[in-house]
Amino acid sequence: MNWLYGGYCCGWYVLLGVGYVAWLKNVPGNEKSWGMVAFGAFAYFLVIPSLLFLLTPVVAKLSTKVEAAVQEGFARGAFSRGAAFAVGLVSSLVAMVTCAVGYGVACLEFPDVSTEQLDDTGLAVPFFSILLGVLAVFAACPWLGQLLLLRKCRLHEPGARRTWSWRIVAVGLALGWAGTVGWLGYRLANATTVMTARLDFAALPASDEPLQERLRSQPGVAAAAVRRQENTVVVECALCAYRSHSFRLWGDIVLIEYTTPGGETLSLNLTEVAAEAGYSGLRKATIDNPKKQW
Repeated sequence: MNWLYGGYCCGWYVLLGVGYVAWLKNVPGNEKSWGMVAFGAFAYFLVIPSLLFLLTPVVAKLSTKVEAAVQEGFARGAFSRGAAFAVGLVSSLVAMVTCAVGYGVACLEFPDVSTEQLDDTGLAVPFFSILLGVLAVFAACPWLGQLLLLRKCRLHEPGARRTWSWRIVAVGLALGWAGTVGWLGYRLANATTVMTARLDFAALPASDEPLQERLRSQPGVAAAAVRRQENTVVVECALCAYRSHSFRLWGDIVLIEYTTPGGETLSLNLTEVAAEAGYSGLRKATIDNPKKQW
């Protein structure tokens, strides 16, 4: 079992190492000191793993009888240390991918659910639900790995017959996981951040269609919508969720700054574009918080 847990921990330590390097790169040079580097190493390689790995043998532990059967199977050569390590490593990869996709979905905003409508209790429920979900995934992956080793032990028992039922279940679980994670991952890869500006004009044109089409034609803009609330024009632009973007307000000038999926940084003077489309007399402009959605 220790080799399985070793492979599982090794996979997570690689991820924590990548996170540590990324954290160091984001620390400004004038703030980077030996003390901060040591603190980051302490947090990434001791505190965080301790919180995670100390729970794994507790929540993922099989019964004493089953664990003894696995140990006995290892003693008679049913599987090797390398095989147990590989099972643990693959389990860590499955857990990391599942947690990453789940975290990405949790960061999205859905039309029927808004954090602004929830009180402290309402926010606490999804927070602890996500935490329990991560813990469940973190424990389930090595637990399933142990069951796989147990199955290998039983296949090597004298007189044991190969059956297809467990293979059908294993393949079904693998396909179900791959399909769900793949679909969610695809949706996340195409997620957008919706930027919203509310512009109060003194005079409006007959139609908002020209302004809407002008925004939709901009490179890097995935979608755009323009609608009216009396004399207030609500402009929504959907941009790549994984690139920088902002609405800036300079006096009576509203500027859209964003980066295309190809890495090109662009800016668009929304006030000027609106004036060309027939809007005039900007009296007030407000900008909503961006919302990440798919």
